[in-house]
Amino acid sequence: MLLALRNVERAAAWLTRELRQHDEDGDINEVLVAFHEYLPGLVSARNALEHFDEYAVGRGRLQRGNPVPYDFELHDLPSQPVVTVGPLVVPVRLARDACRFLVISLLARVPLDEAAERKADALLDEVMAKRADQDGGGA
Repeated sequence: MLLALRNVERAAAWLTRELRQHDEDGDINEVLVAFHEYLPGLVSARNALEHFDEYAVGRGRLQRGNPVPYDFELHDLPSQPVVTVGPLVVPVRLARDACRFLVISLLARVPLDEAAERKADALLDEVMAKRADQDGGGA
């Protein structure tokens, strides 16, 4: 999940760079900023997993000056499941909601011709309706 989330974030960063030329409101960067605020430990958690060999022996970048073990665990807490990598915590449902926010926010900024825009709006409405049904009516 963490590797996939990081790849979603990287793809969004690439798309943000591409969309800057069409960003009439100048707020495209705010989408990524908000995503990082939702999941502040994502990049560090992914890095710890990617470089597990260094973290396993206490030589990870984040362990310098802070020799905390970086175990990887999934906890099924009463409020929601969370993934932990050392002291970093990534709530699973929050990650899902952050991805939804990121994708919808960026898609809303993609310039389209009129026919493509109607098709995209219909598809987005369909996806959101299915999601609401799965969530029991909530967003």
